[in-house]
Amino acid sequence: MWPDRFPAGSPAALRVAAHAAEAGAAARFALAAARLSFCGGFDLEERAVLADAAKAAELDVDEALAAAVNPALDGPIHSTARGLRAHGVRSLPAIRVGRRLISGERMLEEAAPPPRPNRRPAAG
Repeated sequence: MWPDRFPAGSPAALRVAAHAAEAGAAARFALAAARLSFCGGFDLEERAVLADAAKAAELDVDEALAAAVNPALDGPIHSTARGLRAHGVRSLPAIRVGRRLISGERMLEEAAPPPRPNRRPAAG
């Protein structure tokens, strides 16, 4: 399920993500935020939802919520967007697989690992 705002930005969530990156918790925050948004359908612009994602990422919740309204964090976000465009990313989502950047909803299947064989013990 795509969130209602997708692919439109969520400035507050992006700012918290920038804060999380500075704190060494970017991957944890991204995973928590994605689960809340894509799996739960929650709006990442809501403070309570951002607080839950920050808590799951082991971030200080008060600092994360302060980051959500701090426009000084927009610079790194815009810089990242320019870098992605310079590397050919034209649509979201975008992920890095090794040295490749894969972008766009249709390309997600290409990035997914192959299915694991079902390894059940032989009956006997």
